[in-house]
Amino acid sequence: IQPFVEAGEAARTAQAEAVNDFVDDILAGDPDANVLVLGDFNTFQFAEQMTQDLPGVGDERVLTNLIDGLDDDNVYTFNFEGNSQVLDHAFVTDSLLDGAELDIVHTNVDFPRVDDTVGSDHEPLLVGLSFSSSSEIALTVDLLYQSDRGGNAFGWYNSETGDAGVIFDNLRELRGSEPVQETVNIAAEDAENIEYFLIMGQGRGQWIEDLLDDGASVSVETARGGNGKVVFTDTDGKTKKVNAWFTDPELNRDDLDHAAALGPDDRPSGSVRDLSDLDDRLDGPIGPLAWEVGSTSPKGRAGDSDFDDVVFNIQYADDDPGAEPLEVATADTGGEQSSSLATGDDEALL
Repeated sequence: IQPFVEAGEAARTAQAEAVNDFVDDILAGDPDANVLVLGDFNTFQFAEQMTQDLPGVGDERVLTNLIDGLDDDNVYTFNFEGNSQVLDHAFVTDSLLDGAELDIVHTNVDFPRVDDTVGSDHEPLLVGLSFSSSSEIALTVDLLYQSDRGGNAFGWYNSETGDAGVIFDNLRELRGSEPVQETVNIAAEDAENIEYFLIMGQGRGQWIEDLLDDGASVSVETARGGNGKVVFTDTDGKTKKVNAWFTDPELNRDDLDHAAALGPDDRPSGSVRDLSDLDDRLDGPIGPLAWEVGSTSPKGRAGDSDFDDVVFNIQYADDDPGAEPLEVATADTGGEQSSSLATGDDEALL
């Protein structure tokens, strides 16, 4: 009995190693590159070319064969003299592995060839891949001015999912040092759902800072009665819920609107305390944002509705980096401070 000789083995090994080197080069430039290696490799899934040479081994593995994830009796792509076997494979890099699916569509080899009308002597592979759309965008958040003396914290939340984050954990510490800028990254697909919250209260900033330093997560939920709560969950699963004002008035007590969004064409008229004619919404997640923290002073009603307690400007980090920055000017008005947001020659009185 002559020993079995696999014809073409040396050539297949060289080809597999060449493909491995090619994928290595791609991943060296981009470790998250999406690479799919698909086709007729003319060898079995258990051959060394498919288990070692092409995908790599151990820490040097760069590809995974999706065929290995199939475990039923229908795993074959070719029939040689009555022997069903796998000669076709689909390899993916790790960035594509999560959610990847493979199906062998049996449309050819199970049927007789009549006048060569069968499309192929191999079965097609159907590969399903999930391409993540979670690219991030950066927001720059400038703290322009604050007259409120509380230990406030400012953050963002996703109105659809409740996911949230704190941007400034203790505004009181920053009082007198404005303007101050922070950058926050959010998933690009979440941009249209981004809203903001402001937590009030003397001294609260310190414990918020401590919780975040210890790895606490942040979320926003709607409590009984419809009011919003900012929820801090520590690494042991314990939660602390606090009241806040939200840019979505429906989450605020009595539906009061505590945030004035100033668009480029918005100019309040008359008293600095009358901002009732302003647009209540930001342009997506960006724009100047001025807060009034008084619990009985909704916009347009009597009371201290000057909306200068805390003032931010929020922009896309990569949006016109050469634009002139927004500045804040303040003036003493006999015990009351008024302020204006200015870009170039345009002003919006707060």
